Amino acid sequence: MKPLINQLSGKAIFIFFPILFFWPKAKKIAIIVAVLCTFTLASCFQYYFRSGTQSRVDAATIQRLLSINKILIIHFNNRFAQLQNVAVTNNMLVAEMTNVQPEHLLYLHPDTIKANRVKKLDKTNTLMEVHLYCSQESAADQTHMSLPLSDFNRVDIYEFDKSTTTTNHVLSWVGLIVTPAAIALIVTAIACNCPQVCVNNNGNYQFVSGVYSGAVYSSLERTDYLPLQSLNAADKTFKIKIKNVKDEEQFMNRIQLLEVTHPAGTNVLADRHGNIFSYNKPVAPVSAIINQKMDIKKQIAFTDDDQYSFDSEKGENGLSNTILVFNKPVASKKAKLIIHGGNSRWSGYLYHSFAELFGTGYEKWRNQKDNSDPKEMEKWQTDQGLPLMVYVEKNGKWVFADYFAHTGNTASRDMIMELDLSQISSERVKIKLETVYQFWNLDFAGIDFSENSNATSIFLDPSKALRTDGTDQVKSLSLVDKDYAHLNADEEIDLEYQQTSLNERAQTSYFLVCTGYYHNMKKYEAEPKLATLQKFKNAKAFDDYSREKFTELENKMNSNRTAAKSK
Repeated sequence: MKPLINQLSGKAIFIFFPILFFWPKAKKIAIIVAVLCTFTLASCFQYYFRSGTQSRVDAATIQRLLSINKILIIHFNNRFAQLQNVAVTNNMLVAEMTNVQPEHLLYLHPDTIKANRVKKLDKTNTLMEVHLYCSQESAADQTHMSLPLSDFNRVDIYEFDKSTTTTNHVLSWVGLIVTPAAIALIVTAIACNCPQVCVNNNGNYQFVSGVYSGAVYSSLERTDYLPLQSLNAADKTFKIKIKNVKDEEQFMNRIQLLEVTHPAGTNVLADRHGNIFSYNKPVAPVSAIINQKMDIKKQIAFTDDDQYSFDSEKGENGLSNTILVFNKPVASKKAKLIIHGGNSRWSGYLYHSFAELFGTGYEKWRNQKDNSDPKEMEKWQTDQGLPLMVYVEKNGKWVFADYFAHTGNTASRDMIMELDLSQISSERVKIKLETVYQFWNLDFAGIDFSENSNATSIFLDPSKALRTDGTDQVKSLSLVDKDYAHLNADEEIDLEYQQTSLNERAQTSYFLVCTGYYHNMKKYEAEPKLATLQKFKNAKAFDDYSREKFTELENKMNSNRTAAKSK
């Protein structure tokens, strides 16, 4: 499905003018809506990228970037230059320096927190860029460089921001085909994503992700292990801010910093249960099949925002899926599945659309679910296929392994899962990922067969935790108990953690460990749609609902496009 052409935005006032006649008793409101929609369409169908800022870079990352023909640009204190003939030897970056080509001079100073707009014509060149920052000076006529990788204190890997771009395009065409009420619903869905985590680097807070997404009732309270790849300490103090969002109420139980020390050159991730696993070089699948024939292995071979959106036909289990095939060393009894992905913007829309079905009865429903059996609640979610479900083929049958928990729809992340391969004697292993139609985006999938490296970890309690009103929340956030830190809409908590003595011969990675849940506080005014709600007692009903809603909006868009062409 493609968005309506940009030229329609110039005719916005004529498209929305009929809205003035829909509500004769509320023309003032209608006029406001029409004007707002007109101004909204002035920014229709834009494209966005994020800086992908990291505080360090390693040899493996440089090699990966070179393998996909990225353009490297170095920033010294007094100049910048484009790098050619780049090589990494003994953790030294060696390259020739030339003048930066004009097409790569347009977006040198991105916002590291928010999405950055990029013109459609500039998108291809801009997304090839990687910017390396070094605090040294460079002679104006210097043409050769050789620097330790440790000298780079910031790396910007420009990444296409598919979620923000999609959001902009969705709002663009939705503004043309549906009612203002639906526009308001989608705007709310986009804004909703549980507690928002930001880390302080060099005095600026950078957004990372949401945490324990989907824990919308106390019975769904869970612990999330969020990787903090860009976390830096200032005077041995880590500063983290957690923000609430409009129409949500947060109940935060514990927020600790997990410090993991592991051998240099290895990567570590925590699975959804808190187990730490190392990995080195995950291999891409030899095939990734959807619809029983289409191979999307190139689409998920790299983390580059070229994503598979689980928009395939229904599989035999009633959900969208992809089947990954990996080469496997015969002797391997275990493996680690690594993915990069997250919930889609469409998932946020679906959630609020589902909640709206309860109408005026939503609050009563929410309160009932707060007291439900957590195991029953988890089972309902997995029966619906809302998490990203993982299966391994053993003896010709799909055996459930585990699932990847919700990430929220504002940021993707790296995730890991250990798989038992002891019953697989062949040289290949098949893995099936499945979920509700368009509920997840999958950017990368790989598997690692290496042994786990020795790693040590400690939990750091906050030394400071101040809510917006100035109250101290340290005690509430140090244990998993019945004492919660409570945030209303637009409130936040400023956290500080003290860095421990680090092992200079090892590498340290950090994870924010958050336990809690939240409530959707939005008020729904319609009558409950009981007949539709009854369908959700059946497994996989959410997939049907997603396909129906998407088809409904698509048909409206196509109908509107046909009407526009006939005028």
